[in-house]
Order: sequence, then C-alpha cells, then structure tokens
Amino acid sequence: MSRTSSPASILSGPILISLSFGTLAFWFIGTFFDVYQVAFIGAIYELLWLPFLVMLFGLPILTFFLWKSSKYSTKSLYFYALMISTATLLVFLLVESNK
Repeated sequence: MSRTSSPASILSGPILISLSFGTLAFWFIGTFFDVYQVAFIGAIYELLWLPFLVMLFGLPILTFFLWKSSKYSTKSLYFYALMISTATLLVFLLVESNK
C-alpha cells in the first residue's frame, strides 16, 4: 500500500511555526546585534544569510498556500505561521529601508 505525501503533511504546522520563529530570531539578531564582534559567529551568520533570506520571502508564500488548503481556518497553525512570517518580512523591510 503506497502513501502519497501532500505538501501539507510533509510541512506540518509545528515545523512551519519553528521555521518562522527561527527566521524571526535570525533577522532580529542580525539587525540589532553586532554579529561580527566574534569572528566565529560572524562566519556562521555569513554562511546562513542566503538560506534565511530565501525563507524570509518564501515562507509567507508557502504558508499562505498551505493555509488556503486548510480552507482559511484561523485555528490552523498555518495561519499563525503566516502571521509570524509576514510580520518578520514587514519588519525586515521597514527596518532595512530606514538604514
């Protein structure tokens, strides 16, 4: 018996919530703290900025489509992941535009 995996089952709500909070934490730390003060932390930050940039713009789109597939339920974890990732994107764009 074969199981087909839908994107909604692979990317469950808790995973997307964790990715959203991780993206929020990464950009918050990079924006408000000097990550280059310690060379090792600066190197790790430089290695991770591109994947987190992709997640910054990709997570709101992905979570919107998954939220749409859950019939726009506000009880869905996709809704909360969408709110977190959209807020992170807006804060990132507003803070970076004021620099």
